[in-house]
Amino acid sequence: MTKIEAVCFWCAVGAFAMAWLVTLSRAVFQKPAGVRPDGFIHAGVIFQACAIGVRIWESGHLPYLMAYENTLSLSLILMVSYLAAGHYSKKRGSPAGISSEFVTMFVLAAAMCLMGYGVLQDTGVEPLSPPYKSGWLYLHVFFAWLSHAAYIVATGYAVIILTRGANGDGKAAWEKLAYQWILAGFVCHTLMLAAGSLWAHYLWGSWWSWDPVETWTLFTWLFYGFYLHLRKHFNVKKEILAALAVIGLIGILITFWGIQIWVDSVHNMVYESGR
Repeated sequence: MTKIEAVCFWCAVGAFAMAWLVTLSRAVFQKPAGVRPDGFIHAGVIFQACAIGVRIWESGHLPYLMAYENTLSLSLILMVSYLAAGHYSKKRGSPAGISSEFVTMFVLAAAMCLMGYGVLQDTGVEPLSPPYKSGWLYLHVFFAWLSHAAYIVATGYAVIILTRGANGDGKAAWEKLAYQWILAGFVCHTLMLAAGSLWAHYLWGSWWSWDPVETWTLFTWLFYGFYLHLRKHFNVKKEILAALAVIGLIGILITFWGIQIWVDSVHNMVYESGR
């Protein structure tokens, strides 16, 4: 990590931390504060983008292989997705308030945790090895970021349902938002699997190899598919659906962080030069 990248990185963390504190104050005092979190959030996203831009300039490739690069990019996708959805929701006049204090704090905390985890890993710049120079891999990772971001936001709404005890239209609105985010995540999850299979086929001649991460990714995909099936065809309580959304995100965390730590996998993205 260069000095310029480090400055941008920590400025982004600082901006998100300030946004989190401002949002907390608005939630505690139940009234608008003199300072809104929006400016800090936008500043953090800009600093994130600058850090990634510097990374691309230094490495000569998109930041998607090393754990630091992956988490930094995912945190940016998470924040941009949430901001874009919030803007769209405001234009439509959503009664549930997609930018509610709790969900905003949840998303900000998730972004900072991702960045914190990433910066504790190797932040050095490495060249790509040939297997990772593939357009299908780019798409595979991009859709993974989108799906994870959607699942994280959905979990924020699910936690509200489980903890706040809203009734009637309020709970229905939160549940609908959680469902919409999970549906978007599931679509991206599907495209991620398809692009990954195409990458594997062109690289190794096999569409599927039952790699540990592949297997767990398929499991989480089936789990979210089960959630969507339950919601559409059965009259399941909103609390149960919310609990499933939380369990699903735990499965994602196990798949892309736990499994890669404990089990050898091609998804560890280890450079050949470091083997």
